[in-house]
Amino acid sequence: MAEWYASWEGVLTLHKDQFVNRKNSRKNLLQQIRNEIVAIHRTRKDSEDLRKGLKKVLFGLSIQRYYLQFLTDAEDRRAEQELLGDAPEEEPSGMSPEDRELAARPKDAGFYKKELNAWDVAQKLFKQEMDDYDKEQQQKKGVQHSIKYRTGHAREWFNNMTSAHRKEVEEARDKWNREGAPAEAQAMYRKKALKKVLDDFTEQIRRTMGCRIVMFVSHKKNADQTLSVKM
Repeated sequence: MAEWYASWEGVLTLHKDQFVNRKNSRKNLLQQIRNEIVAIHRTRKDSEDLRKGLKKVLFGLSIQRYYLQFLTDAEDRRAEQELLGDAPEEEPSGMSPEDRELAARPKDAGFYKKELNAWDVAQKLFKQEMDDYDKEQQQKKGVQHSIKYRTGHAREWFNNMTSAHRKEVEEARDKWNREGAPAEAQAMYRKKALKKVLDDFTEQIRRTMGCRIVMFVSHKKNADQTLSVKM
């Protein structure tokens, strides 16, 4: 299970830049992150699955594997892969399909306004693979650093995905459409835009159909996950 990525993403995001830039002190930073995760865990009631996942975080290499995707320096990335015991040619991102999906899942609620298709999702899941393919093709054509070829090359990679990649994309697409944005992003977007969205919608119905609408809007509370209803 890779549920811990979603549960601790606040801590992971907070320290991402430190991990990427502080090459000589990552061991201490990783211990600091583990300590913060434990401290948060002690203040809340987590599910059994999440408690089991916590052991993976504290005693395994999960945090390092998560941050591996953000390393852009090729030499630095190879060094980390060697520490992790990963074979780059077999798993470029050093992540399982489940971990990759959770790491790539967009945090911006606006991304979910329209139903997502496979192309939308593939660009998030396999951005690095598309970028690598683009660089390779541009080098062959002698047009390096040209933006105008990037989308075409990304489409070529997408159209020639392996069956395993396609399966990952389809599963992530179904999950993201079903669940929508992460809960934290939903809460922020709800606070920022709910009233305006509802006002715009009801006004459009009034102007175009001559109808008045009464709505009940519900959402989950962070504390106990029960529903609260506002009129």
